[in-house]
Amino acid sequence: MAAFVRLYLLKIADPGADTRGVTAARITALNAAITAYTAVMNTPRGQIVNRGALLKEVETDTAALLALVNDMDDLVAQFDGTEDGLRFIDAWRRARIIVDVCGGQAALAPPAPVTPP
Repeated sequence: MAAFVRLYLLKIADPGADTRGVTAARITALNAAITAYTAVMNTPRGQIVNRGALLKEVETDTAALLALVNDMDDLVAQFDGTEDGLRFIDAWRRARIIVDVCGGQAALAPPAPVTPP
């Protein structure tokens, strides 16, 4: 890019450069645009690296959460001495069941059949 600007600066000294649109104002604007582009040129790569770090952090936090829940599973066993404790254990185990309810898009109802007249 800098080589292009230098070439552009050389062209401004040519006779008739103004008639071809080569002006000092255009060179200044071009130089500013190149500087702005250079400043943000690596931004997408930085975001990709940032996303990777955040995903790794989510994986680590999820593993820690599952470890805590498994520890709680072990602690629940201490309540099995009474009827209330057994109901609590049963409720805990039911609450730990993951139900896939297809939380995405709602299923479309099939169209009603058309009856001939």
